Amino acid sequence: MKKSLLVTLITAAVGYAGQPLTLTLDQAIETALQNNTRLKISRIGLQIADAQYQQALSARYPTLDLTAGMQRRDEALNSLNKGTIQLDKQTSRLFLLTGAHNQDLAGQKLGQIPPNQSPNFDHALQQIMSGQTPSFSFPYSADVLVTGRDTYRADLDLSYPLFTGGKVGALIRRASLNKTIRHEGIRRTRAQVIYDTRRYYYAVRLAEIMRDEIHITLERLKLIRDLTEAFYKGRSLKVKKTDYLRTLVAVDLAQSAYEEAVSRVRSAKAALVNTMGLPWNSRIEIAQKRFDTPEASPALEKLIDQAYRYNPDYAKLRLAIRVSGEKIKERKSAYLPKIGLQAGLHRFDSDQEGGLNTPQNRNAWTIGVGLSWNLFSGFRDKHRIEEARLNKHAYEEKEVYLKEGLALQVKAAFIDLDKGIRQYKALHNAVNHAKENAELNIRAYRAEMVETKDVIEAQIMETFVKTAYYRALHDYADTRALIDFIIARSVGRD
Repeated sequence: MKKSLLVTLITAAVGYAGQPLTLTLDQAIETALQNNTRLKISRIGLQIADAQYQQALSARYPTLDLTAGMQRRDEALNSLNKGTIQLDKQTSRLFLLTGAHNQDLAGQKLGQIPPNQSPNFDHALQQIMSGQTPSFSFPYSADVLVTGRDTYRADLDLSYPLFTGGKVGALIRRASLNKTIRHEGIRRTRAQVIYDTRRYYYAVRLAEIMRDEIHITLERLKLIRDLTEAFYKGRSLKVKKTDYLRTLVAVDLAQSAYEEAVSRVRSAKAALVNTMGLPWNSRIEIAQKRFDTPEASPALEKLIDQAYRYNPDYAKLRLAIRVSGEKIKERKSAYLPKIGLQAGLHRFDSDQEGGLNTPQNRNAWTIGVGLSWNLFSGFRDKHRIEEARLNKHAYEEKEVYLKEGLALQVKAAFIDLDKGIRQYKALHNAVNHAKENAELNIRAYRAEMVETKDVIEAQIMETFVKTAYYRALHDYADTRALIDFIIARSVGRD
């Protein structure tokens, strides 16, 4: 909360057309982290991965679907039933005794047929007693109403996967790993933003130091030019016109170098403003004007070990290998059956009574277990599993390649870091000697004890030595930033 408030105040201060805003390195980094567009895009990517993870989790929950509708037909739905009724032995005996097989039974029930109507009753009884009862059958035709013209139906269906062969679990783990990969992507983006901000902050610092040193040299050369002009016009025997011309050339060259240095300061500040995500016309100054003294570099093996543990790119690749493993499990689930629980509540109604529209049919529920098992798919699943295995193997080979490349990156940066320390030690005393030599030559030149070219050379030599010295400090700081970028140990998640 405090950091966000600080960034808000910084942005507001930059927008105010007053004095330039002075920033420390930490303030510049925090502002860049809040405003950088790439980081905003990475955060959106994390939100997408989280949404995909929540989608995967939904596979563990039951699904509940409600469907309802009303339909009108051109006519009521009917059913024409035709067939033959075969009477059982008991009914056939009754038919035989009553003589019903010889009568018109239309509109009568079997129990309403008068007994003893058969003129051959005795014969029929004799047939029954002798076990020679014949079988009777008669055709029938019925036009039955099924539903009316208007029907209404509503269904509430529930489905719940009981066993998926490990597919659902593999999908959820893949989605979770993808979230972690997005987190590592944010760490990489944050590390890149921090590294770029540090580089441009150091570039501004070096450019300002170079500008100030060149300005000091320019002022000294102007002093030498004025002294030379005084000696030359005073008809000094030691100072000639060529000496005077030499000082004029030196001053002009120094003036040109100074203008170039001023331009470099502006360019470095523009790059820093852009990295921080501030408006292009923002005016800033850096608060920390000097470089820190180089320290002894840590052991190379320790740096490489930290890179293996914390580097986001290496972490993302290892996570990708795990994702490939879950992909294999998902593909293997095709060999196993899928079992699910199904249940439902149903409501049916029609504008006419009868047929399907009965109290028993209007409200109903169902529950059951279903199984789906793909027994043969033309070897498709086999080749899909092989594809997933090859993808995992490709990632494993990339891991070997990246691991070696990561070690080489750290080693190269370590060599540059060690070079910066040795250069600093070598140039530290040279700066003091060059400064003393330049001042001594000016004092001697005032007394006409040294030649013009010697005093000019002393000033240029001091500037050259200081430039090398401050560049060594800058390169050391820049290399430290590079190592921190490669390892990204101190870069956490949002």
